[in-house]
Amino acid sequence: MSGRRSRTVLLVHYRLFADDWAAWLTNAGHHVEWLVPQTLTVEFVRAACQALAPRFIASINFSPELALLATLGQTPYVSWTVDPLGPQRFTLYDGTDPRLSVAFAHRRSTVERLGKAGIAASFLPLGAPAERRRELALPSDAAEPRFDVSFVGSSLADEARQLDQLVVDSGGDAALVADFRRFVDRELDAHEGDVTYAGMGDDGASLPAELLARFGARPPPLALLADRVNGALSHALRARRVHAVSKHTLGVFGDAGWSASPSYRGAAKHGDELTRIYNASALNLDVPRVYQRDIVTMRVFDVLSCAGVVLTEPSADLAELFADGTELVTYRSDRELADATDSLLRSPDLRKSIGQRGKLAVLERHQLSHRFQSIEEALVRRGLE
Repeated sequence: MSGRRSRTVLLVHYRLFADDWAAWLTNAGHHVEWLVPQTLTVEFVRAACQALAPRFIASINFSPELALLATLGQTPYVSWTVDPLGPQRFTLYDGTDPRLSVAFAHRRSTVERLGKAGIAASFLPLGAPAERRRELALPSDAAEPRFDVSFVGSSLADEARQLDQLVVDSGGDAALVADFRRFVDRELDAHEGDVTYAGMGDDGASLPAELLARFGARPPPLALLADRVNGALSHALRARRVHAVSKHTLGVFGDAGWSASPSYRGAAKHGDELTRIYNASALNLDVPRVYQRDIVTMRVFDVLSCAGVVLTEPSADLAELFADGTELVTYRSDRELADATDSLLRSPDLRKSIGQRGKLAVLERHQLSHRFQSIEEALVRRGLE
């Protein structure tokens, strides 16, 4: 890299956080030029880097293709990974200079894997878009539906069906499909209360040999089968957690996989409707996927930004960010969840205190603007000014 760089940033458009990042960069005095993923080519990026001398190229989620394109344009590449990445995303292309890449990720395992690929990576948790998720003064005339507990999220029923389909496609019969379903239930029973349980390992070594033997001549790849079992585990866990609080006035929002539940209220749009749901709920339930129990989900930040009370599983990352019992409440099992729900619904003053403390924690430490500021400070330390 040579010569003084401009205040231009080339930002790849993406549905999550890219607009927030662009707004923050603009407020910080940068000029943002959008990149559309479908139009990115070596020639296009080289020409843009030559004409604009951008300070850096940026994207939500690390891309080895962008790392290579940035290298060819002799421009720093900055990424913040907020979604799971496939294994192919951790392999750099020949010719990539990893010294030009600065990566951040909300999962420590992703940070570790990027580091092994030679990328300078740092942990950066998710954050709240405080201008969109905020405390509302709801009307007192019951114009808004009110809930004791709400859950907003995918049922993951499609992931459970994908396990069934894989078993059938691999030569399994209806009995084997049913036995895999029973295996999923037994796994959850055996690990109830263990919030460190993350399902099947990537290599599938923990899958039951007696079930694998019944596939015959064309068993599925173990890694793929493990992935499908983990999806089914996550679906079953969410269904169990929602059922654990179903005696209360419950609002379940998400895909049609929830439609069999009497508490299903349809889909929830991600704009103001979601904010109103969080505000209209005495308690807001968070149920992470089995294989993502180590992260603090976006739902936690969103609800707290609305001064809502979050019920979620404990984790090491959560304990670093929020105080259990004063800024949110954790549970480890269906029984703990049900007991905490009963207790909190009897204690409106405690709920108000927890909600306000959680909101204050987000406003002081965990807004998206705090995350973008952390990225900026890291770039300054690297000399990318």
